[in-house]
Amino acid sequence: MNVSENTELYRTYGAHPAGGGWSFRVYAPSAREAALAGDFNHWQPVPMERQGSDWVLTVSDARPGDCYKYVITGSGQIR
Repeated sequence: MNVSENTELYRTYGAHPAGGGWSFRVYAPSAREAALAGDFNHWQPVPMERQGSDWVLTVSDARPGDCYKYVITGSGQIR
């Protein structure tokens, strides 16, 4: 992916309403694992599913304004 050629990645990545919840997607091609933690799950990381170079998860309990972070594991480090 060449980020400089695509100025609308915000439409794909991040958090977006999806059905009865929110869909989360992050680009992490070198990650061994990815998880999502936030207000909606008491900051307990929930594993995400790999889809190519992306990691995705749909959360039914997320609400607008909830804080969240991605927990990415690669090369033996958590960032």
